[in-house]
Amino acid sequence: MKKIVILLVAGLFAAIPLTSSFAKAAPEKTEKTAVKGAMVKGEIQTIDTTKNVVVVKDQTTGKDMTITVAATDIGALKVGEKVRIKYNPDTNVAESVKKIVPTVHSKKK
Repeated sequence: MKKIVILLVAGLFAAIPLTSSFAKAAPEKTEKTAVKGAMVKGEIQTIDTTKNVVVVKDQTTGKDMTITVAATDIGALKVGEKVRIKYNPDTNVAESVKKIVPTVHSKKK
């Protein structure tokens, strides 16, 4: 009888580390794995249509940022235009590209 109790207790202690490793191995499906995008506003300095890359001078920091843009978007861009680009900061790939159109204020008389 003592041997059975000892074997049962030993089996429980051996199983405890296994159950905790299974609990940690599979992440919950409710976790968000997507990276939150970043944004840059600035003026286009250069456009490379062969690599689908634009260099934008960030109006906040003054630094140049190289961002990969979709081939469908790059054709509509011109050097010197002001743009707002949302991109993935891990890959520097654009998610959306919007031209910033200056607003014209009319004076009321």
